Amino acid sequence: MPPPEERGDERILVGTEFADDAAVVRIGDDPTRATVLTVDIIAPLVDDPETFGEIAACNALSDVYAMGGRPLFALNVVGFPDDKLPLTVLQAILRGAARVCARAGVAIVGGHTVRDGELKFGLSVTGEVAVPEILSNRTGREGQALVLTKALGTGFIAQAIKHGHAEPAEVATAIAGMTTLNGPALAIARGFGVTACTDVTGFGLLGHLRNILRGSQLAARLDMAALPALPGALAHAAAGRVPGGRKRTWGSCGRT
Repeated sequence: MPPPEERGDERILVGTEFADDAAVVRIGDDPTRATVLTVDIIAPLVDDPETFGEIAACNALSDVYAMGGRPLFALNVVGFPDDKLPLTVLQAILRGAARVCARAGVAIVGGHTVRDGELKFGLSVTGEVAVPEILSNRTGREGQALVLTKALGTGFIAQAIKHGHAEPAEVATAIAGMTTLNGPALAIARGFGVTACTDVTGFGLLGHLRNILRGSQLAARLDMAALPALPGALAHAAAGRVPGGRKRTWGSCGRT
C-alpha cells in the first residue's frame, strides 16, 4: 500500500489508484479501525422486482466484504421511470433490498430517488474494518492461488434472460448465487490467510484480476478449463449473448 503522503491525504488508506471495490479511510482517533465506503447501482438483471432488489443489495454489500470489512449502514440509490412503471415496482425492489440487508445485519437509514428514463437501483454502503485486516488490490503475494467463491457467467445469463433464451434452471441457479451474501466466504477465507480480494462483477474475472495484478505488481496464469461457470453460461457466451459493456472494453482493457 502506498504511504499516505503519496496519496495526498493521510486519512485515505485505500483510494482509487488501483480500482479497488471500495474506499477505506480513517475516521476518528482509533488508528486500528477504518471505515469502508462504497456505492454501487445496477440496472435490472431479472424480471421480478423483489429479486432484483435482493441482487442489487448483495452486489453493493459485496464491495465491503471484498475489502475485508463488515457492512453496517446503507442508503438506497434509485433511478425510477415513474411515467412507465407503477410505484408498486419500486416498493417491491426496496423490500427485496431490505430483506438482504436484514440478513447481513445492515440498517438502511435513508436514500435518494430521481426520475430516470431507465430503472436503476443500488446502495451506498458504509462499513468498518480493522486496519491490519484490510484486503485490497495491492496486497496480493507471489505464489498465491486464485480462489473463486462463486461460479462465473452471470452477465451471460442476464443477457439470455433479457432476450428470452434462458432456461428456468439456469435462471434459478444464477439468482441463487447473486443473492448469496459474501460475508461467510470472507470468514472462511480469513482462515486460509487470504491477503487480497476483489468482487468479480461488472468487469468480469479478467478485468478485476487485472486490477489486482497492477496493484500488486504481479502476473497470473489461468487454467481456463478449471474456471467454474454457471449452467448454460458458456453456451450463451458462444451464442453471442454478451453484455454490451464487455464488448466495448474487450480490446482496450482486456476485460471479459
